[in-house]
Amino acid sequence: FKLLPDFDMRLQLKKSEQITLSYAMQTQFTDVNNLAKGIVLNNYNSIFSGDATLDNALAHNISLRYFSFNMFNYTNVFANISYSKKIDQIRNLTNFESVIRTNSPFNSAFADETLSAFGRFQRRFGKLQASVNGNFNYSKFNQFIQNQRSVNENYSQTYRAELRTNFKEAPNVELGYSYSISDNDQGTSRSKFYTKAPSIDVDALLLKTLTFKTDYTYNNFSDNNGTINDYQFWNASLSYRKDKDAKLEYEVKATNLLNTKSQNQSNTSNISVSATEYYIQPLYVTFRLIYSL
Repeated sequence: FKLLPDFDMRLQLKKSEQITLSYAMQTQFTDVNNLAKGIVLNNYNSIFSGDATLDNALAHNISLRYFSFNMFNYTNVFANISYSKKIDQIRNLTNFESVIRTNSPFNSAFADETLSAFGRFQRRFGKLQASVNGNFNYSKFNQFIQNQRSVNENYSQTYRAELRTNFKEAPNVELGYSYSISDNDQGTSRSKFYTKAPSIDVDALLLKTLTFKTDYTYNNFSDNNGTINDYQFWNASLSYRKDKDAKLEYEVKATNLLNTKSQNQSNTSNISVSATEYYIQPLYVTFRLIYSL
């Protein structure tokens, strides 16, 4: 028997401004496969064995949210911060014998923690709208390899600024810039990856029947030693609709106009951190016929 309290509080500062605080204690049930006593061959070099005595994990979750909207100057502010602490978390004990990896679950005596925060500010200045947002994530979990415990801490940050026009008939342009940091500390090693990505989007109505859209993004992926890869994406489309009541619309779309060959991404698992290069489809053109009922 477990008592699982939860709590919610909302503070209404103004009609369009409020603060919300939430707390909940939750039980996390394990996958039934973790309770199996037998040995499972997941792959030619990966073996898994369950434990029927596993207990459910317990989590403390708390979040604080703020929201504000001003209709006079179209200012929108939102912020959220969340924290979670997991007790008796089910972790895998990983052992390596040559190329053979064995995993077995158990209830960890060490708590795992996560913290995330997000904030966004938007405001309109006549026909211009500006937006700034940021996202931060932190996780701390315990991993067990060869009967040795190590603490794995991951930090990720993403910031983005945008400025776009808001015309009814004139072409609209959106300028953006994103900056991301991925910082991974696995006890015996630490790695950092950075991504910088300026972008531009254009949406234009031509002669009241043609709609031209195009978007371009430049990406710089690097670590502490310098640039790993630079890659760009450019897409464009042109669609035709006789008038707003027409049922038929024709569109031709070109994807990957610069014929970019690959893109990069950092990945984190419980035993490794990697920078992966993905090969992508080269330039291709499609034609679409849209019929609206």
